[in-house]
Formats: sequence, structure tokens, C-alpha cells
Amino acid sequence: MNDYRKHVETAIRATVFYSPTSYSWFGKQSWSLPPAIKRALTQQTTRNYLLFNLQSQLYTDFYCPGLATPTVLEAAIDPMTGMTPSVEALSAANSGNGYWDNGWEVRMIEGGKVVVRRGGLELWVRPEDCLITQSTQIVPGTRLSLRFPKELLSISPGFYMALSDNALTWGDTQGLVRFYWNLSVEGAVRFIRDATAMLNQANLPFKLKVLNDPNQFTRCDTVVLYIRRSDYDAASEILSTIYSVVSTSLRQRTPVFTKRLASGLGLAEDPGQEESFGEHRCRILAEGMIRAYEQCKKSLDERLQIVEDCFAEAGITLEKPFLNPGSSDCYHFQPRLKQQARSLRSKVPALHTDSNATTFLQTAEQIGQQLSQEAIWHQDRCNWLGAEAGRNLSAMTYKALGPTLYDGTSGVALFLAELHTVTGDAATRRTALGAIRQALSHADAVPPSSRLGLYSGWMGIALAAARIGKVLGEEELLCQTTQLLERSRRENQNQHEFDLISGSAGAIVAL
Repeated sequence: MNDYRKHVETAIRATVFYSPTSYSWFGKQSWSLPPAIKRALTQQTTRNYLLFNLQSQLYTDFYCPGLATPTVLEAAIDPMTGMTPSVEALSAANSGNGYWDNGWEVRMIEGGKVVVRRGGLELWVRPEDCLITQSTQIVPGTRLSLRFPKELLSISPGFYMALSDNALTWGDTQGLVRFYWNLSVEGAVRFIRDATAMLNQANLPFKLKVLNDPNQFTRCDTVVLYIRRSDYDAASEILSTIYSVVSTSLRQRTPVFTKRLASGLGLAEDPGQEESFGEHRCRILAEGMIRAYEQCKKSLDERLQIVEDCFAEAGITLEKPFLNPGSSDCYHFQPRLKQQARSLRSKVPALHTDSNATTFLQTAEQIGQQLSQEAIWHQDRCNWLGAEAGRNLSAMTYKALGPTLYDGTSGVALFLAELHTVTGDAATRRTALGAIRQALSHADAVPPSSRLGLYSGWMGIALAAARIGKVLGEEELLCQTTQLLERSRRENQNQHEFDLISGSAGAIVAL
């Protein structure tokens, strides 16, 4: 018996049906409908209700963790949106530029936005994201190309989506393949960095989604990469190189029903219609389990056989459930040794091969001068206005920068102080000091749950202040750093996270 059947057997054993609307999973009963509602539902609606509930249960407590597990009750958490610290880290690691996608038609113009449509999809976009070639004016009926950015923050709730520099079309005749990476938070950032650089360098279209909430990195599919099936050989060569780089950040399990390519790396063919692979397979499994209940099958073998029959009806076998109907397993993967990976990565052309140290320094000086000119001063402190993406991708809000390394003034101050050590520019030094004073004066704006963090909390502010105090010879900053560290020691006695961005790992780096 293969591992897929063993997993399915465990799920079958864990499920006990009590009525056409209720069941238990590892002894915990599902929510029961009130009698009045039961009486009002048709037989088919009642069955659909049971199917949906069981499918969702299997997806959450079977597919995502990589094996059947009892339900863990957690407080409901709304999906994170916008530029959170973790998303900013992913965005910074993404070296892509986005792409122009043609075939869109203008439906109307309203409120300064252009409403475009292609097929059944309708988007509200900015005029500057539209490219027209046969007319000089955007009017209803105009055919145009639409600029897609390197990333989408809200299109898939709970995920950060990175886009390639070439459009990936879901309608490719051979379909898409999904790679499931069971990475840690830090490993996901490294993966984004290497995957976007190397896949774009090879002109391979892809989509890549990463969980945007570090607290949700308990699943086996924290990172999912989509490529065309026809590009598998070329992409797997690159991914085998990246695998060796992130291997220490991979956990062993892979989602149920996927092909295990290596420890922590699974693969499945995309079911099409932009449907979740995991939900598709869990729906088939749930259907088989419900049929067995309806047919009063009691033994494990009988119930397993009906489940297998349901998969067979869909053209899928439990021998290789990661394949689509009629497909063959051509997916071979050989992780490279680290020495081979380093050799291959060194051959990838640099993103800016024409740059040199002088060019970089000149660019840094220009940025420093602009920051100094645009600073908004109050007494001996300064700040800037920054843009932040809202829930609507085209909507931006502007507000004063916060104090942390991620969202503001301590990060800007650190850059300016280091720049001053090279250029000796007085305005740069003054602005660096104004920015770090602003950060220290607004440290209390950091939420208590994030204060231990390096990038999102007090540790980052303290590190920046200490470094600036040292390189600029400002003893006052060193004293304020000590005070902030002492406050952090007193206030961070409670339970906290352990990651680099907002937890104790980052605090260790800072200290």
C-alpha cells in the first residue's frame, strides 16, 4: 500500500458520520444545523452542506498539514492586507519588474479610473497603467494593453503574489504545474530573491504566492510556485539549484496528494479553471466518504474502495493523485549539491552588469540629497510622507513614516549616516540625526506585540541609533539606545514570536 492510500485510510478512520448533516473528525463533532433549518433544506441542499463542510475540514486538517491531524481551535484571524513588515520583506526580495498584458477592452471610465474587461474578468485600473497603440484617447471600446506590476497584494487573501516579467497564461494547452515549498518565513524571503531573479533571467513565466502572515507558517504549502508544464525541465534545473540554498529552511512534510520531489518540496499538476488543487482533491475524497456513509458501508476496505471509485470517475488514481486525467509522470527532480549550486549561481549574470562602485555611490548621493531636501522638520526632528497601498490595489494613502527599520525613519537615518561617513556632507549628517531622533521619540507607536522585532520593533530602532551614535560621534544617541533596550527588557517578558522579522531571532542579531 502506498503512502497516499495510508493517508486516505487515516482520514477515513478519523471520520464518523452521525446524520446527513453532521460528522466527527478525530472525535470532535461538526457544527449541527438547528432543526428548523434542517426542515427547510431540500435533500440536495443538505447533502451539499455536508460535502462542503467535510471538504473544508479535509483541506484544513488533512491536506494543508500533510497528514490527518485533529482540529486545533484558534481565534479567527482576518487575512493580512497591505504592506505589513513581512510583505515588505518579500517585496524587497522580489527583483521582478512586471509585464504588459494585451487583449483588454475599456468598458467605462469612472472617478478617474479605467474599467477594463477581458473574458469574465473586470478590473479598475489607473490610466497610466494602460497602453494604447491605435488611438490617442482612452474611451469605451478601446483595445489596450494593461501593465501588471511585479506583485499583487490583495488578489489572493492571505497571500503575497509575485508575478514574472512574462505573462503566465492559465490557458496554456499543456496546463500548469505547481511546486509546493514547506519553507520558514526567512526561507521564503530567500526563495523569492533567488526564484524571481533566476526565473526572470531565463525568461520563464511564473506566478509565486507566499503566505503573508508569519503566524500562518504551520502549513506545508507556505510557498507555491506556478509554471507551465512545458517549462518543467528548464525550471527544474533552476529550482534544483535554489533548493540547495534554502534546504536548511525547509520542513519535511509536503501537502497530501502531491508528489514528493524532495524533503519539503511537493508537486502537482494544476486542475485548471484556477481551482485549488488541494480543494479539488479533498472534494473528491469527501464525496467518496459521504457515498460510503449513504450506502451504509462499515468496513475500512469497503469505504476505501468507494473513495477510489470516486477518484477513478474523475480520471485520477490513488497511485499518482498529483496527475491530471490522462497525464503521465515525467517529473524528475535532483537537488544539486551546494558546491554545484554555488557554481551555477555564480554564472547567472548580475542584474546590473554595467554598474560599478562609482555609479552606486553617485546614486546613493542623489538619493541622500533628495531625502535631505524633502525632509519635513519640527525642531530638531524630521520625517517624510510615504505612500502605502490600501485594500484596493490602485488606491494609495499617504502618511508620515513610522519609526521602525521597515516603515521609516530609523532605516532612513541609518542609510544617511552611513552615506555621510563616505561623503562627509553636512546636510546628510543633519538629516540622519533628525530622522533617528524622530524614530526614538515615536518608539511607543510600535505595537507591544512587535516591539521585540528587529525590522518591525524596538530592536531595529536601537540598532540604528547605536550605529549612528557611534559613526557620528553622538553620545546622546548611545544613552538613548541603552534606555530603549532597558525598556524592551522590562516589557518583553511575555510570550513572543521567534522569527527574524518581528521576534527574538531578530533581537539576537540586533544585540
